[in-house]
Amino acid sequence: MAKKNEKGTDVSKQQKKIAKTQSKKKPKKGKDGKAAKPGLGTQIVTYFKNVKSEMQRVIWPTRKELLNASLVVIGALIFFGVLIAIVDNLVIIPLDLISSLGN
Repeated sequence: MAKKNEKGTDVSKQQKKIAKTQSKKKPKKGKDGKAAKPGLGTQIVTYFKNVKSEMQRVIWPTRKELLNASLVVIGALIFFGVLIAIVDNLVIIPLDLISSLGN
């Protein structure tokens, strides 16, 4: 029976993974001695692999959480819209009175 670590994974599997990553080929050198830049196709494939990986790590909200957050946003929009309208009228009314004095 294989040894298992505290997470319950076989230690031998972990060692194989570590050996695989350490035994990878050395990167090719470019003309100036620096590591060669991967081609456009390789970069695109790598990008989408990374996107897929990140999307799997996202903790998506539940329907209830999403509804609550949406209601909070809508409520805040209405509140600040009304507040700005009130402040706007409080500024415009005195300015209209001042500008009408000259007529």
